[in-house]
Amino acid sequence: MKKIDLSSWDRKEHYEYFRGMELPFFSISGNIDITGAVEYSALKKIPLFNIILYSVSRAVNDIPEMRLRIRGEEVVSHEATHPSFTMKTGDGLFCFCTVPYSRDPSEFFRALEKERTKSSSDPDIDDEGFTDELIYITVIPWISFSSITHPVGELKKDSIPRISWGKYIKNGEVTLLPFAVHLHHALCDGSHAGRLFNDLEKMMGSSGERPF
Repeated sequence: MKKIDLSSWDRKEHYEYFRGMELPFFSISGNIDITGAVEYSALKKIPLFNIILYSVSRAVNDIPEMRLRIRGEEVVSHEATHPSFTMKTGDGLFCFCTVPYSRDPSEFFRALEKERTKSSSDPDIDDEGFTDELIYITVIPWISFSSITHPVGELKKDSIPRISWGKYIKNGEVTLLPFAVHLHHALCDGSHAGRLFNDLEKMMGSSGERPF
């Protein structure tokens, strides 16, 4: 982690402008082509959720602005951010499961299964051991949504990205995933959200690069 020098930061004016707003977050929703991920999941017998979670984590970590966080009067840049996702529990509720990010897909998948097993036996809604180096992820597998909102505890302090996806849609030979990103506008713009969508399609789409 390193601190950003606000005095020389090229984003200083935008940061101060949007940080002063009552609601400094913005959200963008759309469909992402995941045809390649679906095919790879079936071929390699890897759960589709695992592939999407890895792809999202990698894409977010590849965008420097999405690793920025506001801490009091400072802005910090994390070397890596880690997905914290909702997971159903036996009582019909949910818990949070946080996975240490690794760019190596095999290592990431192993850590994911380890943390899921741990969370299943001891469900909790606290991200113990983590501060703000997280990516909050919610999956709504029952709905092919076109928009979504998120609860935010303290608007003036919280700058963690929220990412959601829903029930995928078959459109001919293409599989589309409803996807939404919720970002703090003091740190990120629409161009960064656009890069996230484009990078995910490059990884998981019909002609994706298959980094997993």
